[in-house]
Amino acid sequence: MTTDARRASSPLEILLLIASPADFPSWSREQQRDRNRRVLEWHDFIRARNPSQVPYVWGTHQLLSHTDLSPLNAMHAAVYRVESMAEYDELMLEDPLRDCSRYATFQLADLMHDHERDLARFNKIKSELFGNKDPASFPEYQKLRSLYTNAPDYVGKHKPQDPPNVPHDLSAKFSGESKLQVLIVETNTDGNQDFDDARQLIIYEKVLWWADYASKLITDGILTHGWTLHNFCNAVKFEAVREGAAAVYSVDSWEQFDSLYTLNPVRRAGQFWSVVLQPAQQQFEQDRRRYEVSLRR
Repeated sequence: MTTDARRASSPLEILLLIASPADFPSWSREQQRDRNRRVLEWHDFIRARNPSQVPYVWGTHQLLSHTDLSPLNAMHAAVYRVESMAEYDELMLEDPLRDCSRYATFQLADLMHDHERDLARFNKIKSELFGNKDPASFPEYQKLRSLYTNAPDYVGKHKPQDPPNVPHDLSAKFSGESKLQVLIVETNTDGNQDFDDARQLIIYEKVLWWADYASKLITDGILTHGWTLHNFCNAVKFEAVREGAAAVYSVDSWEQFDSLYTLNPVRRAGQFWSVVLQPAQQQFEQDRRRYEVSLRR
C-alpha cells in the first residue's frame, strides 16, 4: 500500500484529556457524588468500545504542578478512533462526562506521515531562501546559525519509524503497574510565529532531529505510544497555529526519564504538557473507591 493510500484508509484518531472542573472542590457533596458516579459510567462507556473505537486509555496519577498550587485533578486520557467527525460527535454525545468535565482534544497523525511533511517544509523554505546555493555561502545566515547547536550524535543513526502503539485490552487480566509512564504533549510557542524565515529554518531543522530522537527512543523500547499533531489552533478563541507531538515514555525511574528528556532537540523551543499515566484498570479501582467514600460523606 502506498503512503497516500494508507493515509486515505486510516481512521481518525483523537486524543482526549478529560479533567474534573477547576471549581470541583467547591461543588456541593451531591454534585460531587453525581460526577463521581458518572466517572464510573465513563469506564463502562470506554470498556464497551474498547478496542475498536477506543484503542488506548489511561488513568493518571495525582502529580499536578510544581509551579502552581492546584486542586486535586481527576484526569483520564483516551484515544478515540473513528471513521468520520460525525462518528466522533456521536461518541461525544454519549460520553457520560461531557457536561461535567473539561476537555483538551488533539487530532493525531502518524509520526512518519508528519516527518515527511516536515522534511518537505524544510526543503521548501531552504530553497526559497537560498535557491540552489549552499547556505554556507551566505555569511549572515552562517552567523545566525552559529548561535544554535549542531545536530545531536543520534541523528541519522536510527531508521525513521512509528512506535508500536499497541492497543490496550481492558478485558485482559490486570497484572499491576510495572513502569513509570509519562505522557508529554509538546507544541511550538507563540513566539515562534514572529521569527524571520532564516530563524524558522533553523527551528524546522531541530524538528527534523526530533524524528531521529523519537526513533532512538522507539528502538530502545522507551517510546511506546506516539503521534504528531495535525495543524490546529483553538476553536474557543483566536490563537497562534499549533503543531507538535504526543508521546508516552515508559521508563524505570525519574532519573532515567530526566536523562532521556534532556536529549529532546526542541526542549528549549517549545511548551510542554506533562501527565503521569497509570493503567486504566488501576484508575477504575481508585475511581470506584472515591465514589464509595463520597456516599459516606
